[in-house]
Amino acid sequence: MGEQRLDTGRILSILSRRWWLVIGLPVAAVLGTLFLSRDEPYVATFQASILIPMDTEDPGDAERPELMVGDDLPLVIGSQRFAELVEAELDRVGGPVRMTWPEIQASIRATRYSRILRVEVTRDDGDEALAIAGAAATVLPNAVNQYAVPVGEPAARTPIIDAPSVRREFVSERPLVLAVQFVVALGVGIGLAALAHALDDRLHSGADVVATLGVPLLGDLRHDRWSRRGDDWVRGDGR
Repeated sequence: MGEQRLDTGRILSILSRRWWLVIGLPVAAVLGTLFLSRDEPYVATFQASILIPMDTEDPGDAERPELMVGDDLPLVIGSQRFAELVEAELDRVGGPVRMTWPEIQASIRATRYSRILRVEVTRDDGDEALAIAGAAATVLPNAVNQYAVPVGEPAARTPIIDAPSVRREFVSERPLVLAVQFVVALGVGIGLAALAHALDDRLHSGADVVATLGVPLLGDLRHDRWSRRGDDWVRGDGR
C-alpha cells in the first residue's frame, strides 16, 4: 500500500508541477470552440416527397422516372431560375425579408435520397433562413413539374412532409462537442506533462531522489519542501 501511495503521489506531483498544461489545454480548447462558434449560421430545412404517376416501383430498373427526376432536383433548386422564383415569392408575400436571387442562390442547396428531397437554407439571420425556406417550399411543386418532369408526362406531386424549421448549426451538438474536446484536451495535456517530465533530468522532490538513486531519503534541508518521515511525506518544516 505504501508503494501505491508513493506512486500516486509522484504522479500527482508530476502533473501539478505542469498544471498549466493539464488544465490550460482543456480550458483553451473549450474557450476557443465557444469563441469560434459565436457566429454559427442558422440552417432552415424542409423535406418533400417526390411522387410521380409513371413511377415504375421496380428497384432494378435503371430508368426509374422518379429517380431520374430526383437526380435533377438538386441542380434545379441550386439554379438561378429557382432562386428567381423564390425571390418573386418573397416579394409576393410582402414580409420583412426581401432578398435578391444571387443571395438566395448562394444560401440554398438540396440533397435527395430515393424519393425524399431535403432542402437546406443557410444564413447568418434565422428569420431570413426560415423565410427563404418557406418560399422555396411554396414554389417547389410547380418548379418540379416545370423544370424536371418531361413535357407531356403526367405531373408530379411534391408534398412537403417536414415543414420548414430553423436551427442554429452548432447549438444542438454543442454540449457533446465541448465534452469530447475537454476530455481529449485533458488527455493531451496529461501526455505532454508526462513527456516533459521524462525529458527533464532534474530532481524536483524527495520522491525523485528516492526513485532515481534507489536509496532512502534521510532528510531535506530545503525550506517548505517535501521530505519523508517513516512511510509518510511531510513538509520540510515538520508539518
